[in-house]
Amino acid sequence: MPYAHWKMRCHTPTCRKTIELPVPTREQLHANPGEWPRRTWSTSFLCLWCGHVDTYSASRKDVQVYLLPQEPPYRLRGYQAWSIRFLCGEQNCDTLVETYTTADGSITKDAILDRIYQFGVHSDCSSGKGHKWTLPPQRDRVQVEVCVFPW
Repeated sequence: MPYAHWKMRCHTPTCRKTIELPVPTREQLHANPGEWPRRTWSTSFLCLWCGHVDTYSASRKDVQVYLLPQEPPYRLRGYQAWSIRFLCGEQNCDTLVETYTTADGSITKDAILDRIYQFGVHSDCSSGKGHKWTLPPQRDRVQVEVCVFPW
């Protein structure tokens, strides 16, 4: 029996790692039967492999579905969605940064924080002031929490 695997690829040309996504629930699929994800779906997403954050969207056809003989890793390895929130640490900015990632169920909040601080978070700040996001120097100012995937 084939299983649906929902995936995206990191947008960074030197990375291109697979980002595993959860299978949408029946309710989500029935609420929008013509297409999934919805045409208007768009979210900021962090690749834990390279630290790059980018906007992924339905209009760019970032989400791909594959039918494969084995269950998807999201189910087999207990993947979870995580929200990551902080105020941009650039001087006089304080713009709220919110992004998401997914990780194998064995990954802890501290491990995600370690990755974030190891690579930094590479994306333009949405403040319009022309700088990249800057992580706050104190790790406790970065909120990392398990969440429902932002379909």
